[in-house]
Amino acid sequence: MIKKSVPFQRCFPYGYTLIEIAIVLAIIAVITAASLPFFSAEFTEQRLRRPATALQEFAVKARAAAMESGRPTTIRFNEDGFALFTQWEEEDPDAHEAETPMETVPLERGLRLEWRRTEADAWLPVSGKEWIFYPSGICSPMGIRIAQGRASLELDFDILTSRVASEQFFIP
Repeated sequence: MIKKSVPFQRCFPYGYTLIEIAIVLAIIAVITAASLPFFSAEFTEQRLRRPATALQEFAVKARAAAMESGRPTTIRFNEDGFALFTQWEEEDPDAHEAETPMETVPLERGLRLEWRRTEADAWLPVSGKEWIFYPSGICSPMGIRIAQGRASLELDFDILTSRVASEQFFIP
């Protein structure tokens, strides 16, 4: 008795072999690994921009408050963040309010602040630094760097408008 040879047929006509599934998973892993640096840079940039945006808003508010009140307004920096203060005259009965910030912005863990007066100066730790806004609408010169590891966002402010004059983002 001669048997006819029948080509190989799957028992289940629907489904995938283990090799096909492994190949698809390998392709997904390669695409994911290739896109991680992009997402990491985006996450770092967003993390640096949050306090930078808040600082820009504070600068505008501080200038407006100084011009409206006729008294200097300050943004005070420390290693934990920054706060907006109105300076009061010595004769003012509400002088105790000078130490109560109008608003505060805490820094996220792992971020650090540095400052410089002009672009030619070196970056210095910001703790204890005050940025003063005068009733004339002018502010003291200020550059701020917000950094996380080697990535940083540098902002230089215009002394006449208190707005960002230049911005540079560095990511390794």
